[in-house]
Amino acid sequence: MLATSFRHGQAIGSSSGASAATRKDAHTNAGTRTFKLVVAATLVVTALGYLHALRSFQIIRDAEVIRGVTTSVNVLPRAVTKAIDQRDKVQESERALANRAKDFPASGHVPHGAVEIYSYSIEIKHGRPIKGVLCRVFGAGIVSDRGVMVLPFQTKPLMEKLSRRCGWQQKQPVDTRSLPVVSTVLQPFNRSDVSDSNDVDVLAGLSVRTHIPHFFQDAWTALSFAEVVFGERSVSHNVDYECYLPSGEVCTWQRDSGLVRPAFWLEGRAERYQYLDWVRTMLGFFPPKGVGFSGLYTADKMTTVRARSVFSFAPGADWGNLTVDPQNPFFAMNGINKSPRAACPARVTILNRPATSKNFLHGGREIMEVDELTNIIKSAGRERGRAVEVLESSFDGLSVREQIDLMQSTDLLIISHGAGLTNTIFLPMRTTVIEVFPFLYYPQLFNILVRRTGGVHVPFDAEPDLETYLECLQKYNSGDKAEQALKYMEKVRRWAKAFSVNSMRKNEKEAWNVELNSNRVCLRAQRLYLSKGLKSKLAKLVVSDPNLERCRL
Repeated sequence: MLATSFRHGQAIGSSSGASAATRKDAHTNAGTRTFKLVVAATLVVTALGYLHALRSFQIIRDAEVIRGVTTSVNVLPRAVTKAIDQRDKVQESERALANRAKDFPASGHVPHGAVEIYSYSIEIKHGRPIKGVLCRVFGAGIVSDRGVMVLPFQTKPLMEKLSRRCGWQQKQPVDTRSLPVVSTVLQPFNRSDVSDSNDVDVLAGLSVRTHIPHFFQDAWTALSFAEVVFGERSVSHNVDYECYLPSGEVCTWQRDSGLVRPAFWLEGRAERYQYLDWVRTMLGFFPPKGVGFSGLYTADKMTTVRARSVFSFAPGADWGNLTVDPQNPFFAMNGINKSPRAACPARVTILNRPATSKNFLHGGREIMEVDELTNIIKSAGRERGRAVEVLESSFDGLSVREQIDLMQSTDLLIISHGAGLTNTIFLPMRTTVIEVFPFLYYPQLFNILVRRTGGVHVPFDAEPDLETYLECLQKYNSGDKAEQALKYMEKVRRWAKAFSVNSMRKNEKEAWNVELNSNRVCLRAQRLYLSKGLKSKLAKLVVSDPNLERCRL
């Protein structure tokens, strides 16, 4: 028994030793497993914390590492999976966008920062061809009342290569995605005919001016630029096209001007002009359909918005001699025939301002003694063998349509300086416009407008009207200013005396800059007197005009 017991005990003892070893191994294995789990959990928590801190582009960069860490412990937390999968989708979407961009403009998708370059050469009738460069930046912003372009940060890789060529002045591009789009800030002026107002293209460098003649001058620049980009000028011109993606790669798409939708705008205060039928109708000539404009908007000062794209001129661009093409859709859709007249007798129109006695702010510049001027022109026409009729008219009381018809039936226009000259945009091509100026007042606004719309501008200076000028200055200048005005008028009398001798323009710069109240108002208030000698001089200009040569007696 003892032996048996001993053996049993021995056996028991042996079993006890084995059990202890087994328990020890079990504890060791459990510790190892715990350690591994702790390490794994630490790695997962670290990975999760790291993932949480990463930005989207960092997740892509480290996705494989993170995926390897989580897979090694056979744990893939849902948050990690979601983050990686979401970023993969974004990456796939970006690749798809890049592929679609290569097929632009069929798809219409262009990445911000892409740049199109139009190098143009335009033949003109007189002088050397006009050459220049237009650069189109997608996703750019613009300060609406200054016409200053704001480059998107995506263009940074291209700036060193293109800044000088495109005329970009901005040193550092910005994130234009934070700028409001056009439709959220600017209100469409012609509200009934604007669609998809976010999808607009604007021209940098255009001043926004509420005075309608200035506005139309700016509009012709927009029309001319659109013609170049669209390739729709009827005269000879050539446009070379280049395109670069933000990466610097060359775009694979071809130029498609149909996706250029120009827009421009007025300052918000232009709304106050809407009570004038003439202004409302004139602005209505710029609906998008048929012209190619996507809309006319009004904007407050210093409003910065993001457009689909912004065009900029390279330095040295000269549009001064570039006329709006007579085939431009603007003319056709408004029933305006820009072809020179063929009917006889030739029509000379004297467009006068009505007399407004002592209304210095809105009056003046009435051409005096028109009957005598008319007879002298007719007599000069007969002497030269020209069949000429002379019509004196005024825009007062005429509808806008009647004003257009009057311009369309004119071969030569004599008109006093004023906003009525805006209607010269409706004259047939190559019509001569003789603008009669008050003494010492010679602004060039309408000179530019006439030339840009295909006319020939001839300045003509009237005699001084010192009586009206002095009376006006005395009305608006009192106290010390009154004494200054009297001293200044002594100079003016000397200038007037010199003018009567040789009719030469002098001293106008000094007259413009004199520091007297309402000085320019008073200059404009003068009546337009023409001596008999000036009337004869004007008549010779009229009857020698090429437009009148077709009509012979």
